[in-house]
Amino acid sequence: MDILSKADIAYAHIASELRAGTRPPGGTIVVKDVAKTLKMTETPVREALERLKGQGAVIAADGRRGFAVSNLLSSDLVDYLGLVDFMMASALAGNCRLKILYSMEEDAGTIEDAVGAIEGLIEPIVNAAQSLLIAETMARTNLVLAPYRRAEMQVLNGWRSDIRLLRQGFNDGDPSTAFKEYTARRTRHSSEIVEMLNRSHRPITNRFQI
Repeated sequence: MDILSKADIAYAHIASELRAGTRPPGGTIVVKDVAKTLKMTETPVREALERLKGQGAVIAADGRRGFAVSNLLSSDLVDYLGLVDFMMASALAGNCRLKILYSMEEDAGTIEDAVGAIEGLIEPIVNAAQSLLIAETMARTNLVLAPYRRAEMQVLNGWRSDIRLLRQGFNDGDPSTAFKEYTARRTRHSSEIVEMLNRSHRPITNRFQI
Protein backbone atom coordinates (compact mmCIF):
# COMPACT_ATOMS: atom_id res chain seq x y z
CA MET A 1 0.00 0.00 0.00
CA ASP A 2 1.32 3.44 -0.97
CA ILE A 3 2.23 5.73 1.90
CA LEU A 4 1.15 9.31 1.39
CA SER A 5 3.78 12.00 1.79
CA LYS A 6 3.01 15.07 3.88
CA ALA A 7 2.65 17.06 0.67
CA ASP A 8 0.09 14.52 -0.57
CA ILE A 9 -1.82 14.83 2.71
CA ALA A 10 -1.79 18.63 2.47
CA TYR A 11 -2.93 18.46 -1.15
CA ALA A 12 -5.82 16.13 -0.32
CA HIS A 13 -6.87 18.36 2.59
CA ILE A 14 -6.94 21.58 0.56
CA ALA A 15 -8.54 19.88 -2.44
CA SER A 16 -11.34 18.54 -0.23
CA GLU A 17 -11.97 22.07 1.07
CA LEU A 18 -12.16 23.36 -2.51
CA ARG A 19 -14.65 20.64 -3.46
CA ALA A 20 -16.73 21.32 -0.36
CA GLY A 21 -16.89 25.02 -1.13
CA THR A 22 -15.42 26.02 2.23
CA ARG A 23 -12.77 28.08 0.45
CA PRO A 24 -14.53 30.50 -1.95
CA PRO A 25 -12.96 31.91 -5.12
CA GLY A 26 -10.57 34.71 -4.23
CA GLY A 27 -10.25 33.50 -0.65
CA THR A 28 -6.73 33.59 0.77
CA ILE A 29 -5.00 30.38 1.83
CA VAL A 30 -2.41 31.18 4.49
CA VAL A 31 0.35 28.57 4.41
CA LYS A 32 1.19 28.72 8.11
CA ASP A 33 -2.47 28.30 9.07
CA VAL A 34 -2.83 25.14 6.97
CA ALA A 35 0.45 23.83 8.36
CA LYS A 36 -0.78 24.43 11.90
CA THR A 37 -4.07 22.65 11.20
CA LEU A 38 -2.29 19.63 9.74
CA LYS A 39 0.49 19.69 12.34
CA MET A 40 3.28 19.82 9.79
CA THR A 41 5.88 22.29 8.58
CA GLU A 42 5.11 24.87 5.92
CA THR A 43 7.28 23.18 3.26
CA PRO A 44 4.89 20.32 2.32
CA VAL A 45 1.95 22.74 2.40
CA ARG A 46 3.71 25.03 -0.04
CA GLU A 47 4.54 22.02 -2.21
CA ALA A 48 0.85 21.03 -2.25
CA LEU A 49 -0.24 24.57 -3.08
CA GLU A 50 2.28 24.83 -5.91
CA ARG A 51 0.80 21.64 -7.32
CA LEU A 52 -2.70 23.10 -7.06
CA LYS A 53 -1.41 26.30 -8.65
CA GLY A 54 -0.12 24.26 -11.60
CA GLN A 55 -3.60 22.78 -11.95
CA GLY A 56 -5.22 26.20 -11.95
CA ALA A 57 -7.08 25.73 -8.67
CA VAL A 58 -5.12 28.41 -6.78
CA ILE A 59 -2.95 31.41 -7.63
CA ALA A 60 -0.08 33.13 -5.85
CA ALA A 61 -1.45 35.93 -3.66
CA ASP A 62 0.12 39.35 -3.27
CA GLY A 63 2.38 39.96 -0.31
CA ARG A 64 3.42 37.19 2.08
CA ARG A 65 0.00 35.74 2.83
CA GLY A 66 0.51 32.76 0.53
CA PHE A 67 -2.03 31.73 -2.06
CA ALA A 68 -5.62 32.42 -3.07
CA VAL A 69 -8.36 30.29 -4.59
CA SER A 70 -8.67 30.96 -8.32
CA ASN A 71 -11.45 33.29 -9.33
CA LEU A 72 -12.88 32.98 -12.83
CA LEU A 73 -14.28 35.67 -15.05
CA SER A 74 -17.50 34.86 -16.87
CA SER A 75 -15.57 34.12 -20.06
CA ASP A 76 -13.27 31.75 -18.15
CA LEU A 77 -16.27 29.87 -16.76
CA VAL A 78 -17.67 29.49 -20.28
CA ASP A 79 -14.32 28.08 -21.42
CA TYR A 80 -14.22 25.57 -18.56
CA LEU A 81 -17.80 24.45 -19.17
CA GLY A 82 -16.96 23.97 -22.84
CA LEU A 83 -13.91 21.94 -21.89
CA VAL A 84 -15.98 19.66 -19.64
CA ASP A 85 -18.54 19.22 -22.41
CA PHE A 86 -15.82 18.31 -24.90
CA MET A 87 -14.14 15.83 -22.54
CA MET A 88 -17.44 14.16 -21.71
CA ALA A 89 -18.28 13.82 -25.40
CA SER A 90 -14.81 12.38 -26.07
CA ALA A 91 -15.08 9.92 -23.19
CA LEU A 92 -18.53 8.77 -24.29
CA ALA A 93 -17.52 8.49 -27.95
CA GLY A 94 -14.58 6.30 -26.99
CA ASN A 95 -16.78 4.03 -24.90
CA CYS A 96 -19.89 3.52 -27.00
CA ARG A 97 -20.45 0.15 -25.32
CA LEU A 98 -20.23 1.59 -21.83
CA LYS A 99 -23.39 0.84 -19.91
CA ILE A 100 -24.11 3.84 -17.74
CA LEU A 101 -25.68 3.08 -14.39
CA TYR A 102 -27.11 6.33 -13.14
CA SER A 103 -28.66 5.60 -9.77
CA MET A 104 -29.20 9.12 -8.48
CA GLU A 105 -32.51 9.71 -6.73
CA GLU A 106 -35.26 11.27 -8.85
CA ASP A 107 -35.11 14.46 -6.80
CA ALA A 108 -31.90 15.82 -5.29
CA GLY A 109 -32.92 17.21 -1.93
CA THR A 110 -30.11 19.70 -1.45
CA ILE A 111 -27.50 21.55 -3.46
CA GLU A 112 -24.84 19.27 -1.98
CA ASP A 113 -26.81 16.24 -3.22
CA ALA A 114 -26.96 17.71 -6.71
CA VAL A 115 -23.27 18.65 -6.85
CA GLY A 116 -22.30 15.20 -5.60
CA ALA A 117 -24.57 13.56 -8.16
CA ILE A 118 -23.06 15.50 -11.07
CA GLU A 119 -19.49 14.75 -10.00
CA GLY A 120 -20.45 11.13 -9.32
CA LEU A 121 -21.86 10.90 -12.82
CA ILE A 122 -18.78 12.33 -14.52
CA GLU A 123 -16.13 10.27 -12.71
CA PRO A 124 -17.03 6.73 -13.89
CA ILE A 125 -17.43 7.89 -17.48
CA VAL A 126 -14.04 9.60 -17.47
CA ASN A 127 -12.40 6.60 -15.80
CA ALA A 128 -13.94 4.23 -18.34
CA ALA A 129 -12.39 6.25 -21.16
CA GLN A 130 -8.99 4.94 -20.03
CA SER A 131 -7.35 8.17 -21.13
CA LEU A 132 -4.85 9.62 -18.68
CA LEU A 133 -5.08 13.01 -20.40
CA ILE A 134 -8.87 13.19 -20.07
CA ALA A 135 -8.77 11.93 -16.47
CA GLU A 136 -6.10 14.41 -15.35
CA THR A 137 -7.69 17.35 -17.18
CA MET A 138 -11.12 16.56 -15.76
CA ALA A 139 -9.71 16.21 -12.23
CA ARG A 140 -8.12 19.65 -12.28
CA THR A 141 -11.18 21.14 -13.99
CA ASN A 142 -13.50 19.74 -11.32
CA LEU A 143 -11.40 21.41 -8.61
CA VAL A 144 -11.70 24.80 -10.28
CA LEU A 145 -15.41 24.41 -11.01
CA ALA A 146 -16.48 23.07 -7.59
CA PRO A 147 -17.57 26.43 -6.05
CA TYR A 148 -19.25 27.46 -9.30
CA ARG A 149 -21.32 24.27 -9.34
CA ARG A 150 -22.70 25.27 -5.96
CA ALA A 151 -23.41 28.83 -7.11
CA GLU A 152 -25.20 27.66 -10.25
CA MET A 153 -27.74 25.79 -8.15
CA GLN A 154 -28.59 29.08 -6.42
CA VAL A 155 -28.84 31.00 -9.69
CA LEU A 156 -30.84 28.44 -11.68
CA ASN A 157 -34.25 28.00 -10.10
CA GLY A 158 -34.99 24.93 -12.22
CA TRP A 159 -31.89 22.97 -11.30
CA ARG A 160 -33.95 20.05 -9.98
CA SER A 161 -35.64 19.77 -13.37
CA ASP A 162 -32.22 19.97 -15.03
CA ILE A 163 -31.04 17.04 -12.92
CA ARG A 164 -34.12 15.00 -13.81
CA LEU A 165 -33.68 15.71 -17.53
CA LEU A 166 -30.01 14.81 -17.33
CA ARG A 167 -30.87 11.58 -15.58
CA GLN A 168 -33.52 10.79 -18.18
CA GLY A 169 -31.10 11.46 -21.02
CA PHE A 170 -28.54 9.08 -19.56
CA ASN A 171 -31.13 6.39 -18.93
CA ASP A 172 -32.58 6.80 -22.45
CA GLY A 173 -29.19 6.16 -24.02
CA ASP A 174 -28.38 9.69 -25.25
CA PRO A 175 -26.00 10.97 -22.55
CA SER A 176 -23.91 13.19 -24.84
CA THR A 177 -26.88 15.30 -25.92
CA ALA A 178 -28.26 15.41 -22.38
CA PHE A 179 -24.98 16.66 -20.95
CA LYS A 180 -24.53 19.19 -23.76
CA GLU A 181 -27.95 20.68 -22.99
CA TYR A 182 -27.16 20.68 -19.27
CA THR A 183 -23.90 22.56 -19.91
CA ALA A 184 -25.50 24.99 -22.38
CA ARG A 185 -27.91 26.34 -19.76
CA ARG A 186 -25.03 27.03 -17.37
CA THR A 187 -23.10 28.73 -20.15
CA ARG A 188 -26.03 31.08 -20.82
CA HIS A 189 -26.09 32.06 -17.14
CA SER A 190 -22.32 32.23 -16.59
CA SER A 191 -22.32 35.95 -15.74
CA GLU A 192 -25.00 35.46 -13.08
CA ILE A 193 -23.14 32.49 -11.59
CA VAL A 194 -19.89 34.46 -11.29
CA GLU A 195 -21.74 37.47 -9.89
CA MET A 196 -23.39 35.27 -7.26
CA LEU A 197 -19.98 34.22 -5.95
CA ASN A 198 -18.47 37.68 -6.16
CA ARG A 199 -21.34 39.28 -4.27
CA SER A 200 -20.19 38.11 -0.86
CA HIS A 201 -16.43 37.92 -1.48
CA ARG A 202 -13.75 40.20 -2.80
CA PRO A 203 -11.91 37.93 -5.20
CA ILE A 204 -8.36 38.22 -6.39
CA THR A 205 -9.00 38.23 -10.12
CA ASN A 206 -6.77 36.10 -12.30
CA ARG A 207 -6.80 34.82 -15.84
CA PHE A 208 -6.03 31.12 -15.84
CA GLN A 209 -5.26 29.65 -19.22
CA ILE A 210 -6.64 26.18 -19.87
